[in-house]
Amino acid sequence: MITINARLDHARHVLAAGQGTEAAKAVARAAPMTPSEMARAHYNEQLALDDALRNSGPSWANVGINDSYVADLRAAASGSLHDEQVKLYSVASSRGIR
Repeated sequence: MITINARLDHARHVLAAGQGTEAAKAVARAAPMTPSEMARAHYNEQLALDDALRNSGPSWANVGINDSYVADLRAAASGSLHDEQVKLYSVASSRGIR
């Protein structure tokens, strides 16, 4: 499990390095993101992470699914996720934590 987490962290760092300008834009936003913009940004981040992991080697298939995270995403999409949980996820996401 430690090796998987280390590989995920490495892939996230590689991905973040390649998207430095996007991260700077996100931090420098003057207005809060709309729900559609947040969803689009999250989806694009997940696609980029998936692409980085798939290209990192055959070990990407050993990564499991976090059912709790999936449930929270569904709750957010339906509007039933509490504001405090949304804030926690947005802070964690900005720090590269999932």
